[in-house]
Amino acid sequence: MSQHARNTAIFSVLTLGSRLSGLVRIMVFAYAIGGRNVLADSYQLAYLIPSTIYEFIVGGVLSAIFIPLLVREQEQHGKTSGEAWSVANLLLGAVGVILAATGLVGFIASPWIIKALTGVISDGSIEEKQALATHLFRYFTPQIFLLGINAVFMAILNSLGVFAVTAAAPIVNNFVVIGVFLAYYFGWIDVTGLAVGTTLGTAAMILVQLPWLLKLGMQVRPKFDLRHPVFKSVTQMGWPVLLVSIANLFGWAVRTNLLYPIIGAMAIYTLSFQIIMMPYGIFAVSIATVLYPALSRHAANNRMSEFAGDMSLGFRWTTFILLPISLGIAVLALPIVRVLFEHKGGQFTFADSLFAGRFLGYYALSIAPYALVMFATRVFYSMKDTATPAAINIVGVVINAVVSYLLLKAMGAAGIAVAAAVTYTVTTTASMAVIKQRTGGLGGKSFWIPLVKMSMASALMAFAVHAAEVWSRPEVEVVERGTRLVLPIPESGSRGNSVAIKSEEELGRIWTALGRDRETVPKIDFQQVTMMLAWGPQSKTTSTLHLDVIRRPTSPGEPYDFRATVAPTTRTTVTLAADAPTSPAYALVQVRQRGATLNTTFAVAAAPAENGFDVVDSELIRLGLLIGLGAFIYVISAFLFRMEELESLISKFSSKFRRRRPEPEKPE
Repeated sequence: MSQHARNTAIFSVLTLGSRLSGLVRIMVFAYAIGGRNVLADSYQLAYLIPSTIYEFIVGGVLSAIFIPLLVREQEQHGKTSGEAWSVANLLLGAVGVILAATGLVGFIASPWIIKALTGVISDGSIEEKQALATHLFRYFTPQIFLLGINAVFMAILNSLGVFAVTAAAPIVNNFVVIGVFLAYYFGWIDVTGLAVGTTLGTAAMILVQLPWLLKLGMQVRPKFDLRHPVFKSVTQMGWPVLLVSIANLFGWAVRTNLLYPIIGAMAIYTLSFQIIMMPYGIFAVSIATVLYPALSRHAANNRMSEFAGDMSLGFRWTTFILLPISLGIAVLALPIVRVLFEHKGGQFTFADSLFAGRFLGYYALSIAPYALVMFATRVFYSMKDTATPAAINIVGVVINAVVSYLLLKAMGAAGIAVAAAVTYTVTTTASMAVIKQRTGGLGGKSFWIPLVKMSMASALMAFAVHAAEVWSRPEVEVVERGTRLVLPIPESGSRGNSVAIKSEEELGRIWTALGRDRETVPKIDFQQVTMMLAWGPQSKTTSTLHLDVIRRPTSPGEPYDFRATVAPTTRTTVTLAADAPTSPAYALVQVRQRGATLNTTFAVAAAPAENGFDVVDSELIRLGLLIGLGAFIYVISAFLFRMEELESLISKFSSKFRRRRPEPEKPE
């Protein structure tokens, strides 16, 4: 194996490890902090600000200008020459000083930054969330500086052919922050410790890479001299990069202002974004990375027929892989959210899953169009055109802001997710129209017919999986539980009881009475289900209510029999009011049968219920079967529609298998 192939393999494996550890990170976040509360929203907002500021200040310049300058010096004078190290230290000093100053300004101006990102559209009722976000952001401001230094270190190491440590650094960061989340969950640190620990995770990425730089001979002596000739190119940077950065910053600020007033919306948006970026990062980025050099060579040599062929290939493969994934996640959003985030002992409840599943279901529809528009951007870049994708991006930001505002009024937080899908569909259509005009066509029938086939196969798959998902949904679910029922309890219910909830209005009144009026009421279809509020006997300890079905009805009119076990809790973060011992534990329960009747018997457990990090086992099995069903239907449909992409995959796998099989020995 060549050194290049070995580096590629190592980098790919570690990148996959980084994405998987990132997935574990958001799972632990949901377990330790939850999904719909003030801390979850405030943390996610404050955590996103440093990376957004870093990208706006130097992110685009670093990749578009600084790194090519470093590579050019290495090519002219040698990779480890004094001139190359001098440029590296100039980059380190420039980025370090600029971002350190930016971080200091961010620390001082943190209240105004938070208000600008959250208070423009709100009605002024989120002061508590703003104060917490400001507190967290103050401890996150060093990340602006740390992210810049980390990016410079990664660029230097990659230019010297060192890829493993740069790909491993985010994994270290993820595991540090995972430990911080768990420390907060068990009460070992407070909110301030949560913020400091998260920043230490960013610092860990630098500490992992620094020994390798020293080993390669770099003397880390940052220099700050923006008048140095090496920075002349910065002033000549194309205006499209700057305009895109401004537009993206504007779009992000609009989105945070729309989402933040809704409890849980900011956190759920961030978690959903991480989920949908997984397939994009694994598949779409790989396709674009492989084809981009070939597209650039074809365009440079004016080989437009080859250019059109590779371009068509990229669009078709991106659609072939990501369209079914996009629709699959959309119809399986609720079980995906439950398996990832809803665990015994954690802070993420089924009510959170209902909220997050609805958001993710719409947001997943943007995966395929987003991947296509990003590939189209690579196509423009290969033709040395940065202005057109920048203009399309700016128009997309404006469309997204307008559609998000309009749909938020009609759909709540889910409207933001729909707006993303609409925006990327429009920008993809516009990009492909311009490319068609520039190149003289996209391939005619050989391009459009496969896309139609992929769309039909994906639609068949989505329809079948949706039907199977609805049919296989769990019969009984605890929507929400709590340690204190603050509703007035009749004397007859002091030993525990349950009542039916018959309408959305009644559920809304109970939801408000439970003190959750700032959270969105779960979307319940009362035409299909029965809701029940059950509470346990009054207790002198803080407890939770665990429900089990002990008998299901065997004929119409028979009731469900529940056993409700009241178990003490050992959660150290629960703060009790003076009247807590007289407020029983409760649970909101959903039964997938309209007009069901319920009998509940109560038992008291002496020990706390199990608090392990266990997945929802039944949902994990169900999700696996549904994914398998979807893959099977899509492959069969692709085979029946005679898709070339499927035939190509089968041919490649079969040829590899034949090469690995030992040749039979010839008889003498």
